[in-house]
Amino acid sequence: MSELLIGRYQMPPPKYPNSPIARHEVSLYSEARDLLQQGAKGAHRSERFNRDILPLALPLVEAVGHRMAYEAALEANIDPRLLNLYESGVVKEDSAWYVEQGGLSREVQREMEAQATDALLPQLKDLLLASGVQPYSNAPMTSKALWNDFVSGLLVFSGDAPSDLLP
Repeated sequence: MSELLIGRYQMPPPKYPNSPIARHEVSLYSEARDLLQQGAKGAHRSERFNRDILPLALPLVEAVGHRMAYEAALEANIDPRLLNLYESGVVKEDSAWYVEQGGLSREVQREMEAQATDALLPQLKDLLLASGVQPYSNAPMTSKALWNDFVSGLLVFSGDAPSDLLP
């Protein structure tokens, strides 16, 4: 990958260039660079630039962030099952690219996600408890007590409409 410059800042190149997430980033960067060189001819204040390049800006920045987050997680020895789930979620963010360029059919993408969730589900409670997030979460579904408080606070509606609406 030629150097990726954002403003005056050079982005670090992928540490794992063969990962699907890194290949996605490189491809989006190449596409934007090619469009800029061919169509917009470097003119950043043109209708063609607005039409062709600007729509790639957000996906490219997200691709860089996804790649860097994935690499940081790999280096931090994050549970591979969590990485697989993250990767399957990133793939779904631009599913069309992964079908067209990444060689991952929609069926393969669905299977990636299914395998990642199946591998994590049995340990989900333990992973959540180990994360230390409990003191910062007040979502009702995070504990029976919070859930029961939530449900008991719901309004109850009643009426005298017939309940046998089907013939």
